[in-house]
Amino acid sequence: LKMGYALWTSQARLLVDLHTSLDDEAGNSDGTLLSLRVRGWRKCTGPLDLAGIRPSVQVTMDQADTKYLGYIDITAGMMLRFLLPKQVTLDVTPSYKTRDYDASHPDYGVTRNDSEFKCRLDASQPWSMKTTLTATLSLSQHDSNIDYYTYDETIVGAGITYAP
Repeated sequence: LKMGYALWTSQARLLVDLHTSLDDEAGNSDGTLLSLRVRGWRKCTGPLDLAGIRPSVQVTMDQADTKYLGYIDITAGMMLRFLLPKQVTLDVTPSYKTRDYDASHPDYGVTRNDSEFKCRLDASQPWSMKTTLTATLSLSQHDSNIDYYTYDETIVGAGITYAP
């Protein structure tokens, strides 16, 4: 089930959506997943070629049947959109997530607590009237009170978008 509410004006937008998944839906085979996201958008004019700001907050609760897999997480982020020369759009999106699990992990004897800091850069440039080139770089640092779940991640991507 997905529900949403959106409010638009020429200068700002607000989006609130709710997502629920029951057993065996969307790969969630161990309970019920509830997610609430609030996201805004504000057009900007002024220095630094900043075109817009999109703050967001998301709260997710997984009520897993296997208690140590259940969690509540909170994610806060902010996308900054810059319009650069030659029609290049650059989106810079830092975010921070904290996740607290419901019960002690059977292999480690402690209740898991994780955090993640991520920064994503997305660049796009029109190549023709119907084609856009894109590039993505995502850097994230995952920390946990259980060392096995602590790691750094780098993702690099490139693509072409065609809109007939």
